[in-house]
Formats: sequence, C-alpha cells, structure tokens
Amino acid sequence: MKSQVKLPTQVQRRKFLAYTLGMVLISSSVLWANSSANAQSNPNILTEAKRPSHAELYKALQEGGLVIYFRHGRTNKGGVDNIEWPRTQQRLLSEQGEAQSRRIGEAFKRHGFAVGEVLSSPFARCHDMAVIAFGRTEDRIELLGILSESSGRDARAEYSINLVNQAVPLGQNRIIVGHSSNIRESTGESVGEGDAVVLRPSTKGTQVLAVLSPEDWDALQ
Repeated sequence: MKSQVKLPTQVQRRKFLAYTLGMVLISSSVLWANSSANAQSNPNILTEAKRPSHAELYKALQEGGLVIYFRHGRTNKGGVDNIEWPRTQQRLLSEQGEAQSRRIGEAFKRHGFAVGEVLSSPFARCHDMAVIAFGRTEDRIELLGILSESSGRDARAEYSINLVNQAVPLGQNRIIVGHSSNIRESTGESVGEGDAVVLRPSTKGTQVLAVLSPEDWDALQ
C-alpha cells in the first residue's frame, strides 16, 4: 500500500510565510541597528548638518581648521596584516595606490590647500601614502587598524574619535592616513581605498563636510 504524502494546507502555508517574513524583518532590523550604532560611535558628529558647496569646501580647505582623514590608497592584495610582519609581507600600495597618492599631493600644492600635522598608521601602505602625498608623516601606533589586533581596539577607536574632534588652528589642516575601520568608527562614513573624509571640528560638534575620492581633489574649485 502506497503511503500518502500530506501536503500543507493553505492556512499552514500562510503561517509559514508569515513566520519567514517576520524572521527576515527581525534580521534586517538587527543589521540596521548595528550599522546605525557604528555610524553613531562618535557622539560629536553633527549628522543633520548641511554639507557645503564645492566652492565653500575649496575655500575652507585653503583656510584650514579642518581634519582630513584618508584611507590608504589602492593596495596589491587584501587581508589583515600584523604590524610585526616585515614590510615585504604586508599589504603595500599598488602602482595605482602610489599614483593616487601623488595625485592628491599635487592637487594640494596646486590649489594651495593648507597642511599642518601629518599622522599615519605605521603600516607601510599608510606611511607610504602620507610620504608620497605630503613629503612627511609621523607614525602613530594608536592609528593601527581597529581590526588589526583584538587587544586595545576600544582605545584605538577612541584615539581616532578624539583626533577628528580636536580643534585645528586656521592655516593648518590635520592630515590622517589610516584604515577604513577607524574612519568608520570616528566619522560614521564608509570609504574606499584612497578616499578621504573632510571634517570641521568645533565647540558645537564635528561636521562632515565631504567624502572625496582621489579624483575629486582635481575637480575642486
């Protein structure tokens, strides 16, 4: 005797679909909440502030008082490095990353954008970008990527947050070259290799003025 397969009723199918949709919505809500929490890690960020026009940004970059947080340029491979590794084993700037760095440095000189202190993560790809673009840098161990080592992550996140919140004198811009995780934690912005977040710290809070690609610097006027 053949056994009969009992098919689910229409009501059962509806209940299953409703349950599945509910789980999807819950998962999406958790992901959104986590993303939102990351974007709000720096409580001083003025999320509703209006961003300036290109002309206003151009003038502000010349006048100074800003923080410009770069992610290192394009690299020759992916993955997470260990700072104890020799240079030959680390991710390094690719030829395109070196070209991006030169392009940015040339744009700063051509447009007369202010440059003050230049700080970088001690990883070779960050140090090299800073030196190629600005001719100098001071490596800060506190700018190691948040994902690089499990110990001290909170302290490194706090360090970047403090750097983008600290006032910068007019006539100078604080240049930082670091990693995407630190930038996201301190500015709420996700950026690609070679991109930069431009911020203006003040007593009222820190305003994100722009997110610029390496090509955007040429177009500013």
